[in-house]
Amino acid sequence: MITKTVLIDAEKCAGCRACEVFCALNHFGECAPAKARIHIVKWEMLGLFVPVSCRRCERPACQFVCPAGATYRDPLTGAMLVDSARCLGCYACVSACPFGATTVNPDTGRVLKCDLC
Repeated sequence: MITKTVLIDAEKCAGCRACEVFCALNHFGECAPAKARIHIVKWEMLGLFVPVSCRRCERPACQFVCPAGATYRDPLTGAMLVDSARCLGCYACVSACPFGATTVNPDTGRVLKCDLC
């Protein structure tokens, strides 16, 4: 297995959201940050911006709660992916993610997870 990862230095994040725009462009061909698989969260009290993306947990809650078995680990990259053909749209995986890294495409209602593109 080739393990890929996204390295994020939160201390250097300026909150420009360029990563969200690139992600949406890469996957959907449009500048639509709401469709990104990475999101920037601002911690108001500290004035920090924190990029949030799938952390590919060792024991992923998103995978364990999926009643259809649609969430799985890609054997080549280690990324947690969702088989949209099997997904029921119950969003149990969205609720189960302790990091808020699993999101929903606002246009289609389909689950979005970072695929380490």
